Amino acid sequence: MKPDTNLRIRARLNGAAIPLRINSLGLRGPRISGVKPRGVQRILFLGDSVVFGPGLAENETVPYRLGLRLGGRVEVVNAGVPGMSLKDEAGLLEEIVEKADPDHVLLGFYLNDSVRSIILTEEYGDLGDFWAGTVTRGRKTSAVFNRAWEGWLSRRLVKTYKLNEEWGRLFEEGEWRNDRAAYDRIVKLASDDFGAAWRDDSWPAIEKEMGRLKKICEENGAGLSVVVFPVSVQAYSRVGDDLPQRRVRTIAAKLGLPMFDLLPAIKQARDQPIFYDQCHFTPMGADLAATSMAPWLDVTLRLEEKHE
Repeated sequence: MKPDTNLRIRARLNGAAIPLRINSLGLRGPRISGVKPRGVQRILFLGDSVVFGPGLAENETVPYRLGLRLGGRVEVVNAGVPGMSLKDEAGLLEEIVEKADPDHVLLGFYLNDSVRSIILTEEYGDLGDFWAGTVTRGRKTSAVFNRAWEGWLSRRLVKTYKLNEEWGRLFEEGEWRNDRAAYDRIVKLASDDFGAAWRDDSWPAIEKEMGRLKKICEENGAGLSVVVFPVSVQAYSRVGDDLPQRRVRTIAAKLGLPMFDLLPAIKQARDQPIFYDQCHFTPMGADLAATSMAPWLDVTLRLEEKHE
């Protein structure tokens, strides 16, 4: 995101006018001091829009609420960027890790993290990363090229973010809450989004990028752990499954990473207004997520300190 920005945005999720400040690293939140306060651990909470918190004020986001739950000895930096994939998140960490200087990196894994960045797809159509970079340079240096490219995108009507009409109809009908066949269908229809986590071909890339994150953290003296955010149909369905969470747990165990699954806590509170849509939390949902993971993360951090 554009560094050193302060503005107010109208959130599409709930229509609220949200103050938004972006610090010098291009992350949501206050300025990050180059010198950490004595005795304070800095956590870099890496993720996509679920971590960023669209529709939420800064003090309602999961990272902010987590910082409150952990108390004054921990500083939690919101490193969530909307539309990012796991590959993008690893690239971001590589870019900012020295300046951010985290003691620990907490990966907020969402179920579409194997899917190419939605922002990249919307901005570049079907181009791969190499050509996308070439287009970016052209857009930064030539107003004529920029106008021509935007015209091409408009003609192509690139809109990957919206799940298809059949998915929306089935979601509204709600049979997936009690019928396993309907649940499986709605997951399959979302295979280009959160449903990718049920596809076998997604997981080699996920394991590769988690290994990359671990290497970056080790090279910079930081710990790494994983928290898995569920999709709302998992939480609200009485016949749903936790296959993605179990697969993340297998990879985390293989890499020696602590992992926390938010799904059980979210399911227990599913009668409450936890989600705005299929994945983004309401203020109540964000606070529930932070409250649920705080004791686990506190133990994880203390074990790291003891090991050091």
